[in-house]
Amino acid sequence: MSAATPILPSGHGALVSAAALAAAGIAAGTPDPAGGQIVRDAAGAPTGWLVDTAMDPVQAAFERSREALSPAERREILLTQVRLAGQEAISKGITTLHDAGTDFATIDLFRELAAAGQLPLRLYVMVGNESNERLARELPRYRTIGFGGNFLTVRSIKRMADGALGSHSAQMLAPYTA
Repeated sequence: MSAATPILPSGHGALVSAAALAAAGIAAGTPDPAGGQIVRDAAGAPTGWLVDTAMDPVQAAFERSREALSPAERREILLTQVRLAGQEAISKGITTLHDAGTDFATIDLFRELAAAGQLPLRLYVMVGNESNERLARELPRYRTIGFGGNFLTVRSIKRMADGALGSHSAQMLAPYTA
């Protein structure tokens, strides 16, 4: 994949800042990890687009930075993200989103906001990022249809077994472009 390839962000890819690359220790000489790709420009410098396992060091750096925050600070950041994402979507005429792969803790926050009439968008949420054991134990109490005036529905599970076309990480029988 070239740096000029149009890419759609997904759970298989991430577009990150130069600061995030530095925090993760990703530089021009960093090799691509097994199962991932650090997309580079013509000079070999990372562009900030990371595919599949190449995202792992950035995720680890992000988790380390979160550990320094109090639970109240983490909650405030998440509330701000929900509010800003909602404002941006609504400004574009979007009133409903599908969230494909959310953990139980985030769903709890969505439920709290929906109950208070403060969820800015209607959400159809798929549970993800949870272990099979936790899913088996917790899923029945998270199934939700039309909660908070139809602002929150949770009734799907997201699991990934393969890559995606947008990040060029899907396993195909022949090479493909676009």
